[in-house]
Amino acid sequence: MKTFSLLTLLFITIMCLLIMTLAKIIPNDDSCISISESIVGNGITKFIVKFYTLIGENTIGQEGTFVLLFILGLLLIQLGGMDCATFDDMQNDVLTALAWLKSNEDLIGLKCSSSTKSGEQQSSNKSTSSNKHQSRFIFGGYSSGGHVASVVCQTPTLWKEHDLSPPHIHCDSLLFISPVLSTKSYHDVLLKKVSSLSSASSASLPSLSPSDTGSSSASEHNLSRQSSLATDVSSLTSTLSTSKSPTWLTDQVVKGVFGSASSTVPSPIHTYEKSPSIQHVFVGCRNEMFGINWLDTFFSSSHYSELLNSMGIESRYTAIDSDHWNILNSKVLSDCLRIELDRA
Repeated sequence: MKTFSLLTLLFITIMCLLIMTLAKIIPNDDSCISISESIVGNGITKFIVKFYTLIGENTIGQEGTFVLLFILGLLLIQLGGMDCATFDDMQNDVLTALAWLKSNEDLIGLKCSSSTKSGEQQSSNKSTSSNKHQSRFIFGGYSSGGHVASVVCQTPTLWKEHDLSPPHIHCDSLLFISPVLSTKSYHDVLLKKVSSLSSASSASLPSLSPSDTGSSSASEHNLSRQSSLATDVSSLTSTLSTSKSPTWLTDQVVKGVFGSASSTVPSPIHTYEKSPSIQHVFVGCRNEMFGINWLDTFFSSSHYSELLNSMGIESRYTAIDSDHWNILNSKVLSDCLRIELDRA
């Protein structure tokens, strides 16, 4: 059963008012209808005008028309969500595709990195740059596809169920393009991480006794560790202080998209410690959602990358001059990938 959020109801209200407004400003004659066809389409235009003039004005009035349209909007959204794929279905689809690639690698000329890392001998010194690129397997996704891919990579048991090696063996690196990596507020996760690092920095490193002062190796190790922890704490604290957003609004967005399943949809940044220990590359937009800050909560690539680096996993984040909707066909993405994939 679909669970409607406040944003769902707001969306339907706006659409109802828009339909009623269009019906008023578009006269019921062919000349004006032909002009409006290029805006909202032929069939939709005629339906709006005929519906409002025949049923709305002459039968139930404006208020009745609005109520009827509102109920129809709820019904359409409810019907649209029936028998749709679950998140588990999405994950299994991805892994089924990877399993097919693996079983047909000779047919398509692809050599998965699972076989490369399992011990196959390669004369890398003699191989050309093109051969090197052909031998790599880079996995990932864009937008909501990045969300599914990141959760899949955090669940190696699913790979085993499809007779695949775990992601850190099967893949050479992971690539996420403007991905959705959070489905709820992650400030609590970062706060716990900061607290944990602060405690480790202050409590887990005992001071050296006078008899140990001659041990330069131990001293350098402790200083290096303290410096590393201090850097992580400082970086994550900065992230925490600059990533605030109205959580009630983002929660409503998730509820509007996923309905009653919103509470069970995984949020990858909350379980970032399960990420495979291979190179991660994140490509984001300078203004992910046209500068709407509260929507940037979902596109947390830079924060995710920072958390992975704090674990010792190599990760890079690059922001390019594009928006989320047009990034895939942008030249800046092409240029960015050419550089990043050469480094992968």
